[in-house]
Formats: sequence, C-alpha cells, structure tokens
Amino acid sequence: MPECSEWIVARPPRRPVRFSAARAAMFASAAVAAAAIVAVLADIAQNDLHWAPLVLFPVVIGLILGAALVGIARLTQTGHRPTLLAASLAAAALAVAGQHFFAYWNHRIDPAVGRERAKAMAAFPDVADRLTAPAEDWLGFMQTAAQRGRPLPGGWVARGEWAWASWAADALLLVFAVLAMVATAWRLPYCARCGSWWRTIRGGRWTAPEAGRLVAAVGAEYPPEAVATVRYRLTSCRSGCGPFGLKLLWRDSAGRDFACDLWLNTAGRDRVMQLADEVVRREQADDRASAPDPLAHSTERTEPTESVRPGEPDAGD
Repeated sequence: MPECSEWIVARPPRRPVRFSAARAAMFASAAVAAAAIVAVLADIAQNDLHWAPLVLFPVVIGLILGAALVGIARLTQTGHRPTLLAASLAAAALAVAGQHFFAYWNHRIDPAVGRERAKAMAAFPDVADRLTAPAEDWLGFMQTAAQRGRPLPGGWVARGEWAWASWAADALLLVFAVLAMVATAWRLPYCARCGSWWRTIRGGRWTAPEAGRLVAAVGAEYPPEAVATVRYRLTSCRSGCGPFGLKLLWRDSAGRDFACDLWLNTAGRDRVMQLADEVVRREQADDRASAPDPLAHSTERTEPTESVRPGEPDAGD
C-alpha cells in the first residue's frame, strides 16, 4: 500500500462525546418500539410461519434488531457510547422477553384452546379435575411450556431446566448479534462539537487522467500516470467542523488494487472538491458536445408545390 503524504493530513477526531438527555430519550424510546416490533415479527415467524431454526433464528432476529438500532442512532444523531450500549442491551432483553410474552398472549386469547379443553372435559368427565388448567399469568405459561418440553433437532425434547437453558442460549445469541451490529456504529467517527455522525458528502468513480490527478492531489506517493481508475468517498460531519475523511480505492494499469484512508484538513478538502467540480464540468461539456444536433437531420429542403384549382389548365398543357 503506498504511503500518503502528511502535509494535507489532519488528525482524526478524538473529542469526548457528552451525554445528552434529549437524544438518549429519543434513542431509548425508538429502541423500545423497534424491540417490540421485532418481538411481534419473531412470534409470527415461530408460531404462524413455523420457521425457527435452532441457533440461526435468534441470530437473524438479533441482526435485524441491531440494524434497526444502528439506523435509529444515525437518525437521532446519538453518539454517546454508554447510552448506545445500555439502550441496546435493554432493547435486546425486551425483544427476548417479548417473543415469549406474545406467544403467551396469543395462547391466552386463542379460542381453539378453550374449545379443546371443553371437548376433553365433556369426553372424560371423570378426569376433568386432573386436566391442566390454562395458565393465568405469563410465568405460569412459561413453566407449563417448559414442562411440556421444547422440540430440538434429532428427536430430542428439552424439558424443565433444559428448556430454560435452551431459551437462555437463544437470548445470549440474540444479544451478541445485536451488539455486533451496534459495534459497527461505534467505529464510525462522531463529531462531539456539532453532535452528528460523519456522512458522505462527495463520492464517485473516475478514470484516467482524472483518477491520477486525484491520487496525486492528496499526496499519495504513486505515479499518477499509472492510475487507471479510482473510487473516492469524502466524509464530513453535519456542520463541517473538520477534519474530513477520504477513502481512496484505485487500480493501476496492471490491474493491481490499492487503498488509502486519510484525514484531510480544510485545504485538502478544498483541493478534492475543486478537482471534483472540474471533472463534473468537463463531463457536462462532453455530454453537450456529444448530444445529437436536432438540425443535422434537416439538411434537405422540400420545394413548395403550387396547388391547381379545379377547372384551370395545367401549366404543361
């Protein structure tokens, strides 16, 4: 990987992020709503669609919830790491508990359960007093489900403590998946001055010779004439407080790929933006020059013809 010149490179942002009660409240409220929605979807997938593969199902649910939390953090501009961690753990716990609660609620209001019990009592009145009464609360439902057992692959059935252990393992997988997704947001730079995440403000793909000019403009020690194509992405916080991130991915004429990550100061950002504006203006000029001329197909003119009124002799007669 080529080394990049230090003369336009600034230090990455290292400012501590302060706690914001308003943003924490917004993020926590939205996280709770997202967890409830994910719990409902998980219950539908398990009980209605009958899709809940072991190990894979809690991981998928955790990834979905984690992606939602990352989007919420970007939307609310919440960058306080302890706030993100605490709210994400609470949302994951709520999603785990919500799946079992909605299963209990659907079982409680399902009229088929009452009809089956009534049929059993009518068919076997002598043992009606020994039939298991429906659970009156959530904990009773969970205990009954644990006694009934949880089917596992290979014909195994986890009952009692083993059923609780399997649910605990699912919960841990879901939490780890959530934290894995949220951790991706932690690695992104956050501006503590204006309170916003870095975002892309300019980007594109250029070919030679502009590709070589961009690589040379940021001070990369690589021959610009050897650069065939380059992809760049310029990032900044919402208010442009600086510094500015620049990621370059270029390929030379021999087909080799290179990458370079920089933090630019204002001068470096202006140089990249100026070069990008020049490329845009040149592309617009080329598009206008290559556009077909609407008058090019009208080179032949038709001679006007004189109309002959009825009853008049023709000029050739």
